[in-house]
Amino acid sequence: MTEREAIKLSIAHWERMVKWSADKNNKRGRRYNKYHECKYVTAMLAEIGEAPTSRHCALCGEYEHTCFGKPCRGCPLGEKYGSCYETNKNAYMKAHLSESWPEFVKHGKRLIKQLESLVN
Repeated sequence: MTEREAIKLSIAHWERMVKWSADKNNKRGRRYNKYHECKYVTAMLAEIGEAPTSRHCALCGEYEHTCFGKPCRGCPLGEKYGSCYETNKNAYMKAHLSESWPEFVKHGKRLIKQLESLVN
């Protein structure tokens, strides 16, 4: 897979999650359990088959994703905006730790823009 293909797949992944989350906000109210309580991820996985984790990210799959606090070697998102885990400039962690559907949608859209900037 080329870098551009991985970026495009990551954009599509986030677009699907943002759409799903926006729909949940309209159907179920504004609050959900934090990501780390797993109910959110379980529901998203059950309904759309993906979640905001490295397992479902094409860029993470291509660029030797490492755990918290360590940069992902060669990842274009990390090179431009900093590691998903180390910086506020990269929108991933804010989306990941969102406490409401609107907050996830807001930060997810910001992350989509960051990903789009890598192919423009």
